[in-house]
Amino acid sequence: MTNIHLIEPLQLLNDDRHIRGTRHQLWLVLLLILLGAMTGYWGYRPLADFIKVHRESLIELLDRDDPIEFPSYSTFQAKINKISDLKSLKMVYPSAPWNLQGYAVQTLQLVDVARVRPLVPSELEIVSLLPGKTLGGIYISSYGLGSVMEYNELIVVSAIANYAGEWGAWISHIYVDNPNSVAGGREIWGLPKELAQFSWEGSDSVKAAPLGYRVTVHQENRQLCSLNYSQQTLALPLPLSGNVFSADRSNLLLFKGEFKSRIGLIRGELEIPEESHFANINLGQPLLTVACEDMRLIAGAPEVVGNITAEFSY
Repeated sequence: MTNIHLIEPLQLLNDDRHIRGTRHQLWLVLLLILLGAMTGYWGYRPLADFIKVHRESLIELLDRDDPIEFPSYSTFQAKINKISDLKSLKMVYPSAPWNLQGYAVQTLQLVDVARVRPLVPSELEIVSLLPGKTLGGIYISSYGLGSVMEYNELIVVSAIANYAGEWGAWISHIYVDNPNSVAGGREIWGLPKELAQFSWEGSDSVKAAPLGYRVTVHQENRQLCSLNYSQQTLALPLPLSGNVFSADRSNLLLFKGEFKSRIGLIRGELEIPEESHFANINLGQPLLTVACEDMRLIAGAPEVVGNITAEFSY
């Protein structure tokens, strides 16, 4: 595979920076920003994560004889701030807390602790509800009018964890269809958000699946999951809140999610193909599936609650 058709035009751009102190060529910085953005890595830290995750593929793609020194997080920050033509690439997102309104479907499953242990920082104790089992699940939502921004979201909770007496959910995978949400999620909460495509099917009069409704999430040609679910019949208005852990390099973060919604039990059937990024978690069929209508969610600002001895990468 070659990217010469992309590199050559970038190399023609004029670099007006002073030659002294110019450590990375402009075309390389631009190329990495474009490749990162196309795969959902928006923002300074996400671009550094993009290089870390795809380093070997980038070296093969560039196919250069001389050694490649890739830019760091601080380099991306400095370059983007200094180059006026790149300022339009900055994502715009509000500061925390985020107020979101819409609809969601949530599944609850028992998950093998041994399977998810590599996905969770060692500083967190995984809480076992049964011997060798923790609680996980899939949360798929659509945030609409009244939200700080409109987007769809898929969250994979792989464990319930404990740190210094605080319990919270650990999110190992998270996908949205709005680049601004990707940037905000990564920069504010340290969450590993990626871009994906969402398809909601079914209505009160037209069934899209045996249970009536279906939501499917894809990343390009890769299907991540599909959830078939029934219509909500009986719902009770409930206020709920819970903690969520996340990691920002060497910092362990904790933030609170608070929401009010009409919540009711529904039937749900989850399909996760082998090609899915989270297939190895081995989420089985849900123990419970709930629908959340007229939902109002507040994602609070994170706090640093501890340090991670080895820098954690999702």
